[in-house]
Amino acid sequence: MFEKFGEFDSYEEINELAENLFNEGDTESLKAMASENGIPGDFVEMQRRRLMEKNKLVPGRKYLHRRKIVIAGRAMEAERWIRCLKVTKSGAVFRHEYEVIELTDQEIREQIVS
Repeated sequence: MFEKFGEFDSYEEINELAENLFNEGDTESLKAMASENGIPGDFVEMQRRRLMEKNKLVPGRKYLHRRKIVIAGRAMEAERWIRCLKVTKSGAVFRHEYEVIELTDQEIREQIVS
């Protein structure tokens, strides 16, 4: 155990490496790292498939929007439901109550859960 990636001191370190491996498209290393840390490979595959691609967006449908926010100087993760208004060349436009949100293709992949 911990032969390839070593032992991590916190879940933040695991998440950071996992995000970097994912962004590089290195699914095999991502599965190996997960396995070394007791995370089943099928869970990694399931999470990979949950990422939203712009071409799967349907105007009028609601999507879960996960984002990082700062409240009183503390960084936190937040979730909310947003409705897709339209898909554009560079991303998509969403609405949450009275707020209009424009997300790029990259932000859609990172923040919208299918």
